[in-house]
Amino acid sequence: MNDHDDPQARIDAAAAAAAIAGLRWRLARQSTLEHPAVRRELRQLDEQLAAQLEQAARQPGRHRFPAAGAPGWLEPRPGEDTRQPGPQRALALLPGT
Repeated sequence: MNDHDDPQARIDAAAAAAAIAGLRWRLARQSTLEHPAVRRELRQLDEQLAAQLEQAARQPGRHRFPAAGAPGWLEPRPGEDTRQPGPQRALALLPGT
């Protein structure tokens, strides 16, 4: 069973997608984005994601994102409503739903 078939992985992914969407909504104000505590956490998140994507790219035998560049799903889709979504919308963004 891969992660796409695992019900708990789907729930975790939907929760993460909703949290990220909420974070994007909260960071819309420039003053929030420029706050030192927020900038520190964003740097740590950036480092964590880079390390995890690099590690995943080294693991053979499974479909992985290319090591260079960010995956396309980090960018909003054309015409996508980027306001904070509810859990149902977050679930709808997952492949296979």
